[in-house]
Amino acid sequence: MNISPRLGRIFQVLLEQEEGRTVSADDMADRIRISRRTLFRELESARRTLAPYRVQLQTRPGLALTGNREALAAALGTQPVQVLNREERQDLLLYELLRADRPQKLVVYASRFQVSEATISHDLEDLRRRLEPLGLTITRSGAIQGSEEDRRRAMSSLVHDGVEYKTVDYLDPETALEQLFRGSAILSLLDQDILKRLLALLSANREQLGLNRFEQNSYIGLVIHLVIALERIKAGDPCREQLQGLPEMEDSRQEARKLISLLEQEFGLEFPDTEVDAVALHLRGSKLNSAGGLPDEGQEEILELARCFIEGFPTADAALLGTDGQFIQGLVSHL
Repeated sequence: MNISPRLGRIFQVLLEQEEGRTVSADDMADRIRISRRTLFRELESARRTLAPYRVQLQTRPGLALTGNREALAAALGTQPVQVLNREERQDLLLYELLRADRPQKLVVYASRFQVSEATISHDLEDLRRRLEPLGLTITRSGAIQGSEEDRRRAMSSLVHDGVEYKTVDYLDPETALEQLFRGSAILSLLDQDILKRLLALLSANREQLGLNRFEQNSYIGLVIHLVIALERIKAGDPCREQLQGLPEMEDSRQEARKLISLLEQEFGLEFPDTEVDAVALHLRGSKLNSAGGLPDEGQEEILELARCFIEGFPTADAALLGTDGQFIQGLVSHL
């Protein structure tokens, strides 16, 4: 299909919408970062491009595609992702399912990963077995069902596995972007504009937010959580489910509100109260003082738990892990 990358992006956004739902011109222009005038200039050629696929462009009361959307999705390829093997493809598919606010048709994922619909169907079967221990299920339509807490846990596990951890100056935005967040198939799906702006914001306010005391692993986890939260809020689908069984952590909540206030100013978005606790949990688990090597008050029990965990490994492995400071600090932060 001979179309401009910008028009292809417009089609992609419209294909992601459920049939019958529209996108306003202002919202579309904002999502692909162009002016309304440029948007309508791109749309002038859209009808000619869509005609061979029996797809019509609706512009009032909002933008939408009607007709044979499946044919367009298959032809467009919806920004195909190059994957190396089945495991990587299933990781990417799971990431898309976890962050989607509604199920997509199999043809959309088949086009995105350049495989057949039958292959995507088999992938969903594998993912059902993979998610079962986490308390999540996948419907036949591809929607993930389960609590918000379980979805967050699954997402956190998935994206952390996709990060190559190495010790760098992680509070420098360019260093973090180039050496920690690029080169990962999973993290390439994060909104790169949000990621860049977030890294710059956190770096500029590192002292005010006390980020210098964070371990690198914990900082990365916080960044990933915030990017996903910002993506969802920007798309109009914030978390509305209150996390249950939380410990007492008023100090962390105050720090979370300070961080969220900066995010709201930077991105012009309003965080729901339910996000405060989620951010506070990240901050509470990230307070390992790397400068002094001492845990915060109340974490001695977690250190003991980490030691018991390490002792459960075979003797040779336990000896190696027990002397790996970065592993121990990361494990304590995670616990």
